[in-house]
Amino acid sequence: MPSPHAPRKEPLNWRVGRWFTERPALQIGLCAVAFGLPIYYFGVMSAVLLAPVFAALIVRPLINLASNLRYHMRAHQLRDSQGRYYEYKGQAVHVAQDADGERWVLLSDVRKIIGPMSSERALRLTYPDRLQPMDRKGRIHIRADALVTHLGKHNDLLVLRFRTWVERTLAVPGRHARPTLGDPTAGKPSEFPDDERPAP
Repeated sequence: MPSPHAPRKEPLNWRVGRWFTERPALQIGLCAVAFGLPIYYFGVMSAVLLAPVFAALIVRPLINLASNLRYHMRAHQLRDSQGRYYEYKGQAVHVAQDADGERWVLLSDVRKIIGPMSSERALRLTYPDRLQPMDRKGRIHIRADALVTHLGKHNDLLVLRFRTWVERTLAVPGRHARPTLGDPTAGKPSEFPDDERPAP
């Protein structure tokens, strides 16, 4: 006898319906065929009569198709060095990870989120070993723990919320990803080119 807490198997018609709704390109193709057949058999006048129906049927698949394309483009842009995605309130956050398991955040992305902040020169004086280029483009990244410390000096609520996100998402998980002691590669930062990152 099956357990009362076991997940129920979804009916076949539900699975078929979901499969169909997840493929807007197929829906658009079927709508085009359904619109074209009457024109082929009954002439152009049928197109005038069926145009409002065709427009009503195709609008939702077009919206879904555009949404899917936007999602896949966004996913490609947000891919980081480990194949994960980082986004803070709609803003892409480029993150690199070195061989020691520390995560580094692209400084220009931080400025886009919180606005004006200390100059790169001032940050280098405050965090001399935690500000450096981490990709082949030479873009400056700041280590996640240093970013948490720096953002903690602000009183702005939006900045403090971003600090909490960095601490929970990047700084703490990065420390958990450190290799075991005695690893000869530990402490050597590795480059992650934007277009040649390893797949997850």
